[in-house]
Amino acid sequence: MIENSPLEIPNNINTVEQNIDNENIQEVENLNNINSPNPSQEQEDNENLQEDSLETNKELNSTSNEVLKNIYDPRQWKNIDENFRDLIVDNGPIRYNDMQYPKDENNRHFSSFYYQKVMPNEEKYDWRWIVYSKDLDKVYCFCYKLFCSKSSVCIANQLVNEGTRDWKNIGSKLKSHETSDEHVTNMDKWIELETRLRKKNTIDKEIQE
Repeated sequence: MIENSPLEIPNNINTVEQNIDNENIQEVENLNNINSPNPSQEQEDNENLQEDSLETNKELNSTSNEVLKNIYDPRQWKNIDENFRDLIVDNGPIRYNDMQYPKDENNRHFSSFYYQKVMPNEEKYDWRWIVYSKDLDKVYCFCYKLFCSKSSVCIANQLVNEGTRDWKNIGSKLKSHETSDEHVTNMDKWIELETRLRKKNTIDKEIQE
């Protein structure tokens, strides 16, 4: 009679199972490493993104400042629409009082002295309609440039189109221009719009408060 003996289990079965478990754990870890970015790499990527963002902002700010600076120069005033005119009038003509004006071939140059008209009784009257182009070293008539119609008088007027840098005769040219009918008409348009914008700004401010 054959006795039933217990099934013999190989001695190395536990070792085999342990090896299998270790392999499975390693595979899971490898998958996690693939799905999870390296912390140092992630930090480096974030730093690069921040640097790119800062550079972009600097470029945008620089461009924005350049545009804002230039729109107040009359050389940029082409194809003027209502919104642009309102913006310029609301801020008024730009003035350069503290600068060294460039000299021409005859050693003459513009001066902030021309922003004022000296009356015979030595009283000073502000010629606020004079606007100087820093880029072109020329002067223009502020209101003429913004409000002049497309008439032949406007087209022929030097202070409207190409500007002038005839510093030798600038005084007489400005006096002659000031008394012209077109200049007086455009000054009235400027003052009227300026008054209307100030009232609007005051009303908006009161509503906001």
